[in-house]
Amino acid sequence: QLSPSRALCRLLAAADGRTTVAACAAEVEVELTDSILDELDSSSDGELVDSTTRTAVETAPPSGNTGTLSVVGTTSSAGNRSNQTTPLPSGLQPGDTLVMFLTTNNTTTTINNPSGWTLLETRDGNGMRGRAWTRTAVPGDAGNVVVTTSGAAKSAMTISAYRSSVRDSRVTASASAAVNTSATSVTAPSVAVADANSWLVSAFAEKSSTTSTWTLPGTVASRSTAASTGSGKVSAIVGDSNAPVAQGTAPSRSATVAPAVSRNISFSVAVSPGVGGGNRPPTADFTLNCVTLTCD
Repeated sequence: QLSPSRALCRLLAAADGRTTVAACAAEVEVELTDSILDELDSSSDGELVDSTTRTAVETAPPSGNTGTLSVVGTTSSAGNRSNQTTPLPSGLQPGDTLVMFLTTNNTTTTINNPSGWTLLETRDGNGMRGRAWTRTAVPGDAGNVVVTTSGAAKSAMTISAYRSSVRDSRVTASASAAVNTSATSVTAPSVAVADANSWLVSAFAEKSSTTSTWTLPGTVASRSTAASTGSGKVSAIVGDSNAPVAQGTAPSRSATVAPAVSRNISFSVAVSPGVGGGNRPPTADFTLNCVTLTCD
């Protein structure tokens, strides 16, 4: 089906000698003048009393408008369980970008991908397993997210939500790492940043048998922590840049943990606000102003 502007251009092409509709549509302003009036006169047996001018204006598509991001909220949970359950952040709106991390304390149980989520990263270390997912919030989103495992595992799980001012946020890149040697720092790897105004989300997790204290670098704002308990427990902390990071490659971020831990897993995720107003079909916009024609 032709748009109103192209339909009008087809009429104009027939009336004033344009060979193609595209030739008409390419013009910003198309004027219908004496040529079509002559057609009207020749097709009637009366006298053309008044003249008319019709103008069709097709507006260009709007230029892109890079959005900005804000954090909606972060939730977390930990425990020894086979149903890894964490509530969604409150106040979600359709289009918000969700980023979820899960770390378990063994590699013998299978982690099943939750329905509707896109797997970003899968990373196994020595006796621990990590996953990262994303999805877009939909109308009515609320309640719990459940990730099932094939058996009980001590785990830490977080869900963060981000909102774009132009409702076009999405994950554009991710990376993960595992270290199986004793360390007092955990380093989330560098990751590509494709779009302007993107934020960097960083997640750090460890497995040990003692209570761990996390300290994030100054470039990372803490959003939530979670920790199971007992021998072979898992703890995790998640944060973000809380501001745009430079396009290109975001460098690695290192969190410190005390006392030293024997193994760790980390993730880096780039979230883009997207671009509003760009790459949209043009909207036909024209005015029609006719003077009365009288034929006798």
